[in-house]
This record gives sequence, C-alpha cells and structure tokens, in this order.
Amino acid sequence: MRLAQCSSCGIRTMVNWCTLKGKSIGELCADCYERVDHDPAPKNPNGRISGPNHNDPGFDNVVRCLEEDR
Repeated sequence: MRLAQCSSCGIRTMVNWCTLKGKSIGELCADCYERVDHDPAPKNPNGRISGPNHNDPGFDNVVRCLEEDR
C-alpha cells in the first residue's frame, strides 16, 4: 500500500495495486478494492514479513479507522 490517487474514485488515500486475470486494473482505495473483482493479493516468497497483517487487503479496515481519527 502507498499514498496515491485511486484510479476508480479519484480520492487521494492509501491504495493497493490491483489486477484481474494478470492484467492491471490500477491502484484502488480500500472501498473500491472491495467492490471490484480482482486476483488475490500476491505473496512474495522472498519477502520479509513485517507483521501478522502484511500484504493483507483486510488490514485496510485498520487504515480506514486511522484515517477517520485524523
């Protein structure tokens, strides 16, 4: 996830890169990510795990809560 503009709704927030059948759909915010059909989030076999929710789209709910607290 990174801070950027959502390809679907256009708001600037944390986004996930999203693909469908191996083709890029774009970078989507958590709400748009849940609405569209997409491939499962890729797992990096050589990557280090930074925590229990690393690369988990469901963790976006936590990000939403933090954004509402601002």
